[in-house]
Amino acid sequence: MSGEPTKGEGHVTPPPPALRSGHPNRWLQVAAVSWLVVVAALVLVPALTHGASYGSYDVLSQFGVLRQHGVVIHNLQAGDQSDQIIPWTTLAWTQIHHGQLPLWNPYEGLGMPLAFNWQTVVFSVPALIGYLFPLDLSFTVQVIVTLIIAGTGMYTLARVLRLGILASVFAGTVFELSGPMLGWLGWPHAAVLSWCGWLFAAALVVIRGQRRAASVALLAVVIAAMVYAGQAEVLTLSGLALLVFLVTLLAQRWRFLGGSGPIRRPVLDLSLGIIAGGALGAPLLLPGLQVITNSERGAPGADPGELIVGNPPLPVHNLVHLLFQGFDGLPIAGNHWFGYPNGYSETAAYVGVIVMVLAVAAVGVRRRRPEVVALGALAVVMLAIAFVPLVVSALDSCP
Repeated sequence: MSGEPTKGEGHVTPPPPALRSGHPNRWLQVAAVSWLVVVAALVLVPALTHGASYGSYDVLSQFGVLRQHGVVIHNLQAGDQSDQIIPWTTLAWTQIHHGQLPLWNPYEGLGMPLAFNWQTVVFSVPALIGYLFPLDLSFTVQVIVTLIIAGTGMYTLARVLRLGILASVFAGTVFELSGPMLGWLGWPHAAVLSWCGWLFAAALVVIRGQRRAASVALLAVVIAAMVYAGQAEVLTLSGLALLVFLVTLLAQRWRFLGGSGPIRRPVLDLSLGIIAGGALGAPLLLPGLQVITNSERGAPGADPGELIVGNPPLPVHNLVHLLFQGFDGLPIAGNHWFGYPNGYSETAAYVGVIVMVLAVAAVGVRRRRPEVVALGALAVVMLAIAFVPLVVSALDSCP
């Protein structure tokens, strides 16, 4: 299936037309993307069978006039969605449909920023699509669009890495159904994470120098979309991941390491794309950074349980969750997470045995490919950020 003719006795068998042209059949591409869309809908079927509106509404039975005794709560940690994120989505949808920009929330305290609190994602791509639907479907649409962005982005990255259609579909499906995506689905964390495939694909296209203006513009748009997806911590980690990947990839071109290829021009183009992306995201970045600076999260004497910093490293036993859907406790009725203070989402790392075997095989068989080396280095760094106490402590000390 390499695309090269097969030599027989006295004749040559030509490859299939799709391989002979170097481009797969367009209908295969359509079928691949369609599959990723179907997967995004199917994985939500168990939740949506109880109603078209996605969310952990059973948590509301614990508060105020909706309080009821004897209600079994399926996932206490998802309470943030029903008492914060979904109400913010409702407020933003209402303001948009009344011809207002969703900049201010008059219902919290004496008023709070709405668009700039890094959680409401009112200008994200999923939110913009959600505004086109009725209010009761808006949040559900945002969740589905987030999964589609994740799957198609990883599919695109695989195609940029010159993988076949089947391998690319597999990559997109795994990313859609992975623990981090589903564990944070409904939060802005997943909204930012969903763009990572597109981010790395755009960066690779820029490095290759093909259609320079278009590739730089694509990188800028993807970065802006990640900014508006609205989660500063995940955005920062994504930037760090991209930095590690690019430095490792370009370092292999250094002639002192036996490599070859341009370095200055890709660095210049990447810098232009990142700066342009930051400029496009400035309407959220600049006021959003002001909000972070004055947030109670970083105030002296704040409740440690509410602080982003100070989280301990993950216990080493959580590595087993790459293979099994343990999540240190499952988000189902009567089950509770254990082993980590902030809940199952932080430990949701599942990708499965097949993925781990293929990843190890890729490093072993394709270790000469610069992209494989760069992805391997990225995996090592991300594991250190999650599990090594010294690294976690150093990051916690950063502003």
